[in-house]
Amino acid sequence: MQYPTSTKLLALALAGSLLIAWLPVAAQDPSASLAGRVRAGVAPLAGAQVFAANSETGQLIPATRTDDDGAFEIAALPGATYELAIETGGNLYVAEQPVPVPAGTRRQVEVRIHPELAAKGGEPGTKPAGRGLSRVWNNPLSAAFVVVGAAVVVGVLVDNATNDEDASPF
Repeated sequence: MQYPTSTKLLALALAGSLLIAWLPVAAQDPSASLAGRVRAGVAPLAGAQVFAANSETGQLIPATRTDDDGAFEIAALPGATYELAIETGGNLYVAEQPVPVPAGTRRQVEVRIHPELAAKGGEPGTKPAGRGLSRVWNNPLSAAFVVVGAAVVVGVLVDNATNDEDASPF
């Protein structure tokens, strides 16, 4: 099947915009680190997995485990703001505030989790702030994939609508 020149140009423009969105992520210098301690209430939490995700790009950093004192360190990070999550006992706890980690620094944090809230599913009648679909649109890379996907679907539908052949878009 031959695609019209306009469809080829649209695909090329979309691929170029994704490349341009990816370049700043690839060019970041991994010179920062994030270290700290995880506590369950006041006690150190040993053996928990600590996840970090770049708030701007959505890039997930490989997990690290806490030691016997609840300490962890994630090295070779690009300077950025990170969302932290702690996994322990089958539950995932997300830190309330993102952590800015400027390039070339070693940032220290203390994360406290509250296992009693996980067992109950959180406080009754409360909704986590800043979660849900708005998190997708606040991440430029995720939003770009949604927009590109929608553009491709529209392009296929338009191409099939203008094509003389009786073909299904799927």
